[in-house]
Amino acid sequence: MNVDDGTLEPYELDEEDELRRATCDPVTGIVYICTLSVLFQVDIAGGNVAVLSRLAGSPGDEEEVDGPGDAARVDRPFCILADGCGSLLIKDCGSSSVRRVLLPPPGSPPNTPSPAVSTLPHEYPNNIWGLALDYSEPQRLYVATKTAIYRHDELPYDASPAGAAAAAAGGAAGGAGEQPARRTAPVLLAGLEGDVSQLDGMTAISNDKDGAAGRGGTVSRGGSGTAVSSARFRHINAMQVDSRGRIFVVERAGDEASIRVVSPCGLVTSFLAGFDVAGSEYQICILPYGWLCVCAWDEARVHMLQLGPRIAPSEPAPRGTAADGLAGGGGGGGLLPPAPGRPGLAGLAADLGALLDGPPEVAAPDVDVLVGGRAFPCHRALLGARCEYFRGRFASGLADSAGSEIALPDADPDAFALLRRYLYTSSLDIPPSLLRPTLELADRLLLPAAAVVATQQLLTAVTPGSVVADLLWAEARGFASLLAGLKAYYLDHAHAVLEEAPASLEQLMTSSPKLHLELYAAGIKRARRR
Repeated sequence: MNVDDGTLEPYELDEEDELRRATCDPVTGIVYICTLSVLFQVDIAGGNVAVLSRLAGSPGDEEEVDGPGDAARVDRPFCILADGCGSLLIKDCGSSSVRRVLLPPPGSPPNTPSPAVSTLPHEYPNNIWGLALDYSEPQRLYVATKTAIYRHDELPYDASPAGAAAAAAGGAAGGAGEQPARRTAPVLLAGLEGDVSQLDGMTAISNDKDGAAGRGGTVSRGGSGTAVSSARFRHINAMQVDSRGRIFVVERAGDEASIRVVSPCGLVTSFLAGFDVAGSEYQICILPYGWLCVCAWDEARVHMLQLGPRIAPSEPAPRGTAADGLAGGGGGGGLLPPAPGRPGLAGLAADLGALLDGPPEVAAPDVDVLVGGRAFPCHRALLGARCEYFRGRFASGLADSAGSEIALPDADPDAFALLRRYLYTSSLDIPPSLLRPTLELADRLLLPAAAVVATQQLLTAVTPGSVVADLLWAEARGFASLLAGLKAYYLDHAHAVLEEAPASLEQLMTSSPKLHLELYAAGIKRARRR
C-alpha cells in the first residue's frame, strides 16, 4: 500500500520503474526500500498490510537534489544503509559522494517526509560501489570505489540529537541541512585506484610520500604518515562488516564472483575465489548464526554459505540500562533507544520489554521466579509461550506449578536476568563474565536460540590463553557445537597457545588425555596436508 495525502491506496510499480535496494535499521527493525527515484519507509499496519511512506524523491524524476524530503530528489540509488542513529546513507547512480537522509522523528505519522537530504562534504576519487558500517562504538564508515576501500574512524557528520536537530532545521529552511564534517578526509584502508588486478596484501604507513607513490602503492594521508596498500581489487560490488570488525567484500571477476576479507588494519585475504555464481552485480549480507548470503542480480537467486557460529553481522550495542540490576552494554552516541508503540516485530519486542520496565499496574506480573535468593517478577502466559521448560513446569501438576512463586535452584541470578529479558524482547547481549552461566542456563531452560547466541559470543571471546580451559569446560558439559568451534580455534592458534599459555597444555594432558590426543592427531594431519 502507498500512503498519499493521508489515505491508503494500492501501490503499483510503474512498468519503467524498478525496486533498486533495501536496508533494515539494526536498532528499530524498520525496513527502507528505494525505486529508481523514490525512497520509502516500510511500516506494518493491521492485518500484515505493508504501508509505504515516501521519505524523499518523486516518481520518474531521477536526479540529485538536496533539501527537505518533499523537495529532494534521488537518482537510481545504488547503495542504501541505515546508520542506527536516525539517518539513511545513500549513494546515487554514478556518484562519487554519499548523501544523508535524515529520518522523521520516532512516532511521526505515516508519509512524513525526511526533514533533510544532504550531500556529505567529502568526494571520493571515483564512482562509489559500496557502503558499510561497523556499528561498534565509535562507529566506522567504510566507502568503496571500484578498486579501493576508505575508512572514516567516526561518522562524517554529527549523529547526536543536537546534530540531527541542526540538520532538520537547515532542511526546514529550504537548505540541505547542516552537515559539519568530523574529519577532513577518510583514510585509505586497502586497494589502489585504477588498478584492476587482484592481489592479497596489507596496508602499511610510510612517511615517504614520493617513495610510496613510486612503488605503485595507493597514497592517502592519514594520521602521522601515508597509507600504502599492496592489495588490489578487480571490481568491488558490495561489502558488509562482521561483529569482529572484518569487512566481507564480494568482488566481480569476469563471470565469477570472489569473496575477500579485509581486516580492520587493512590486511586483505582471499576467502572464496571463483565463487560459482554468475552475475554482473552482487549484494552481500552476513546473517546471524554464521550464514553469508550472496545475491546475483542477473540470476535473481540467493546463495547461502554456512561459515560457522563465529561469524555474525556487526550490530549496535544496546543502550545502557540499570534494568535487572545489570549495566547494559555499550551504546551511547546517537543510537536510538527502544520505543514502545513502534510497528512490526521491533515494536512488539519494545512493547513486551516495557512490561519489565514499566509500572506494574499496566500489566501486573503474576508469578515470581526465585533464583539465588532473588525474586524476578514475570508473566506466566509469556513464560509458557516462549520457554518450553516453563511450559512444562506450569503443566506438570507439581506443588508450585499453579502458585505465585516458582523456584529455579542452582542457577545464576544474573544469567537469569539476561534470559528473562531475552524471553520478553529476543535481545541477548551477554557480558564476558556471564557467558558460561548464561549458556548453561539457556541449555537447562531449553532455549536453543539463546544457547546459540551464547555459544557464538564465547567463541568470539576465546583467546590462546583461555582456549584450553574453555575446551575442558565445554567437554565436561557436553556442549558439542561449542566444543567443535573451540577445537577449530585451538588448531588454528596452536603455536600461540604454546607460546602464551604452555601450562595449559599440561592441564589438557592431565585433565582430558582423550581430547589432547584428538587435537594432537588433528594437528599432525593438518601439518601433512600443508
